[in-house]
Amino acid sequence: MIFIIYMKDLIRRILREEFISVDMKTVQSDLINMIGPSKIKIVNTIGSFNSSFSIIVGHLDQEILDKINNYMNEKGWFPHSIGLSNMDGHRYSKNVKNYIGEDDVQIGYESNTPEGINITQTKAFHVTPDIFLDKIMETGLTLKSEGKLSDHPNRIYLFLNGEENTQKGIVSAIWNSLSKERQETIKDYYVLEIDLTQIPNHKFYRDPQAFITYDAIYVDQPIPKSAIKVIDRIDTSNIETEDDIDMTKEEEKLYRDEKKRKEEESIEQQKKSDLTYDQFEKSVNKLPDNLKNMNIDDLMNLQETIKKILREEKVNPVKKYFFDLWDEQKSLGDTPRYDKKMVKRLGFSTKQRDIMGYYREYMGNVYDLRKEFERYLTGKKELTTDDMEDEGIHTGGYDFSFKFSYVFVREENNQVEIFVDFDITHGSVTLMTNGEEYDLTDHESIEDDLWLELSSEIQDMIQDFVVATANSFGVEFYDVYVQWG
Repeated sequence: MIFIIYMKDLIRRILREEFISVDMKTVQSDLINMIGPSKIKIVNTIGSFNSSFSIIVGHLDQEILDKINNYMNEKGWFPHSIGLSNMDGHRYSKNVKNYIGEDDVQIGYESNTPEGINITQTKAFHVTPDIFLDKIMETGLTLKSEGKLSDHPNRIYLFLNGEENTQKGIVSAIWNSLSKERQETIKDYYVLEIDLTQIPNHKFYRDPQAFITYDAIYVDQPIPKSAIKVIDRIDTSNIETEDDIDMTKEEEKLYRDEKKRKEEESIEQQKKSDLTYDQFEKSVNKLPDNLKNMNIDDLMNLQETIKKILREEKVNPVKKYFFDLWDEQKSLGDTPRYDKKMVKRLGFSTKQRDIMGYYREYMGNVYDLRKEFERYLTGKKELTTDDMEDEGIHTGGYDFSFKFSYVFVREENNQVEIFVDFDITHGSVTLMTNGEEYDLTDHESIEDDLWLELSSEIQDMIQDFVVATANSFGVEFYDVYVQWG
């Protein structure tokens, strides 16, 4: 039986290697020429490793879909997701029929044979539910998958980031992609360590669909049991099951249309702002040199000057200034945020509400703001009490580092709630009462009553930090729920 599986996988691999996928830029150019630039648009994403991209079809009918897919198949590319443009994609095979006849449909494609990568580390990791563990330990990992998040050829997915939070994050994503019936059959997930020195002939590929923090890869050959070791177990009762908040296609269309309307409105406003800003620049050029060449000390007195110019020229350069600032932050790889302290320093205390409105307009829409906020916190490998102090949160005798393993913004019955899980990676607290220092990662050495008090204070500080960060992203919410990861 094992020999038959091996031969099937070998034949598949030989057939794949006989035809290499055409490179992404060539495929995109040919698609535009074949279908027409007025009918489709190319969408590239960061972290795709030139092996994944999307197209937006102005109007999707069966004829144009067949034409695109036939060409993509010939060039070694396959569809893995489909949905309305700028919305969450759905698994292609299960949902493609729902989008025939719709406008602005986005289809994600991935290369069958992407360029391989070199892996220098000797260990990788894989997670599997308990229902498959015995078979894996008996025969190894084969090219079959369970609970795929999107359509892909048979592969074995691994991740190089061995941190505990990465394992929990991957398990949570897989768990919440399963049906309720499937979830009931699984009690535990197991973390497997793969000894890469035991599979020297395997090729490795980047997984363009995974979060970059997971450092995910995949192989297209079986992994023998000799390379596999169980290193951890994750109880599914400890995994927070997310409510099914997927929108219907009709709800998606309403949301997308509203988003497009706001974007078009924003473009028109920006055009008007650009015209008035040109007038403003001409007026500024007429100012004396001592006003045009202000140094940083002069900024404190800038408010009255700006007010005067605004009154005289009837323009609003403030919005233009902040849009340019956020563009610069983005170009440097930073996440644009609303900085309340900077707004006050520039003398715009009375315009905070307006500037927050500019920020929300710049970032796109409520949904994008929430997702950007979630990614920002979970993407931070480590934060400290110094970061809390920067947000104006008093930390007293606490000095620790922490990270977020889970951040989720949920809207239900028009009420927005934020859920976060966190862990302290290292640090201590010095009590003001007796001057003693306690290691916050060693709970066993702290009396139960004292730890209960410390734990409550830490959760309060984390909650204040999440609130401050959410405010800096313009995320409006009703409450924040914090728990230890």
